[in-house]
Amino acid sequence: MLSGLNEKQYLELCETCDSILMRSDSTVERVAISWLHIIREHPVFLEQYRDIFNTDAPSKGFLKKWLLVLRGKLRWYDQVIKAIFSDGRPWFGAEQLFGEVDVLFVSHLINQGHSGQEADFYFGEMPAKLTEYGYSVLVVLINHTDQTASDFKNKWDNCIVPRVILSKTLDLRSEIATHKKLKKEATLLHKIAKQTVSGLSKRVINRASIEALASGTHSNMRVAKQLTSLVTRFKPKLFIITHEGHAWERLVFSAARQAAYSDVKCIGYQHAVLFRLQHAIRRKLSPVYNPHHILTSGSVGKDVLESSPKLKGIPISILGSNRTYEKSKTCADTTTKSNKATCLVLPEGILSECNLLFEFSLACAKATPHLQFIWRLHPIITLKSLLAQNPVLHNLPPNILLSTESLEQDIMNSQWALYRGTTAIIPAIIAGIRPIYFHLKGEISIDPLYEMNNWRKNVLTISEFIDVINENISFFEKERIDAERYCERFFLPLDGKKIIHLM
Repeated sequence: MLSGLNEKQYLELCETCDSILMRSDSTVERVAISWLHIIREHPVFLEQYRDIFNTDAPSKGFLKKWLLVLRGKLRWYDQVIKAIFSDGRPWFGAEQLFGEVDVLFVSHLINQGHSGQEADFYFGEMPAKLTEYGYSVLVVLINHTDQTASDFKNKWDNCIVPRVILSKTLDLRSEIATHKKLKKEATLLHKIAKQTVSGLSKRVINRASIEALASGTHSNMRVAKQLTSLVTRFKPKLFIITHEGHAWERLVFSAARQAAYSDVKCIGYQHAVLFRLQHAIRRKLSPVYNPHHILTSGSVGKDVLESSPKLKGIPISILGSNRTYEKSKTCADTTTKSNKATCLVLPEGILSECNLLFEFSLACAKATPHLQFIWRLHPIITLKSLLAQNPVLHNLPPNILLSTESLEQDIMNSQWALYRGTTAIIPAIIAGIRPIYFHLKGEISIDPLYEMNNWRKNVLTISEFIDVINENISFFEKERIDAERYCERFFLPLDGKKIIHLM
């Protein structure tokens, strides 16, 4: 579903939310409100802001407001129950650690399959390499799985780098104390909204007063409190976290600075591709919430951030990434590709995005029976869940194949790739595939290759798609090579010397 926001509305929303965060009466609790931090222009992300601009149905807005309030209350009661039955420990793991550490990384436990692995999902082998160089290192993991932190406490016992897994609840007294602070902020925002002249600012502040009591806001405050304790205990020289501009990141930068000592250097690591209207990571808040230094995954990210005037004064350098794509790994030799004309379809791990790309490519497949399509699902989406809510996709023509191969194999078998917001298009281009971005009329583009011209093609209709397929790719050899070189700059090899230099 589209957000309904145009670019002008999006930019106005970003400016309004930032002004509320930067008011003279702003508090830590206000910065903890995730809803006020506009990350980027993706329609799925912006869906939560659509009602802010829809003033035609006040009764519907009133109902949604109270549903949000009710949901916040129910999740708070659920958190209280969890706190009552928990042992109140803020984290698990690395109980044997004493003294100080040189570097404290904050990363994420995305699924239980990553437990026990030496290489971190985001920082790769960097923590282990630093240990080999003689530095003491600790990795703290924010738990995004359905399991409790205690389930993972011994998983990394045989690894070089110790791990700490943050609990999803604190003791009951701490949870209640946090809730009281957030209720106070919600009341303050409600009072400010009453004093604000009607308009976008009033609507945003009113909604922020509700979001102050959302479970995500509680979670941000909890993570900040846990990391304050860890920084106080281990006194790292460098405090390095993944950085996209989320509320929790801003809180932990502040928490690290306000711990028991002031020598820590706060580093934000930009690990994900930046989009054209990426916002939160490209602006500063009050100094206490900003990183001392930003490390990037490649030269593309460094160029984007250095060109952001609102980051002036923050040093930016390249760390690299464990997601580097080499031609040998992605079968870039186009002579090895299948002779059969094939288009790889690459949706994001979002059902609505799968529906958009698969429905469009289904129509294209029916119009071009000579062309083969490979539908590749993101790992977090199952075919069963997709078909359950979209019966249109049940009956597929013979020229549509459901992928059972690796991404590398699918890339090797294709000459074109149909995509929207996925970064999987980057290794495809390095392998010589021609990218075709499916753009919706009136939509803010979510193309990660927005800087690329000539080799990448935009299509709105089936006829435009067919025109691209009928073009002779060999005529665009220079454009293909330029595109490959550009995409190789997104993720460069990790360079541990950058971290050592910062120490």
